[in-house]
Amino acid sequence: MGDRQRAFVKALGASRRVAIDTSACLFYLQRASHRFGLMYEVMRRAVSGGLLVEVPGIVRLELLVMPYQTGDLALMRTVRRLTEELPGVSTSDISTEVLFASAAIRAHTRLKLPDAMVVGAAAVGGCDAVIGNDAAFRRVPA
Repeated sequence: MGDRQRAFVKALGASRRVAIDTSACLFYLQRASHRFGLMYEVMRRAVSGGLLVEVPGIVRLELLVMPYQTGDLALMRTVRRLTEELPGVSTSDISTEVLFASAAIRAHTRLKLPDAMVVGAAAVGGCDAVIGNDAAFRRVPA
């Protein structure tokens, strides 16, 4: 395990609830990235009850685009299993509260709209961290 992986696992151990970005979901679903192992650990902890994982509504929307474009019903079922059925994983709605939080975050950080919505959902949902592959998340104060 490399230094980054050790740091990730250590940070994960301190978290009780995390939000995951689209890229993190894709690392898990596609199993092709070198980051699959990290996301497997996140999901293993969620299923075992050691971690709550929130999939923001906008992430679910982004994950469903490809299955709708291609008509891939198997992929659609896979996305639905992740976002609706996996123990320890829940999907948050895009509520008015999330919209206002996202607008404030975007105004103060200049994050792109989808990223601001992920962070807004995480803030409203009481998440300790956001897991993703976008360096722009570092602009968000803890």
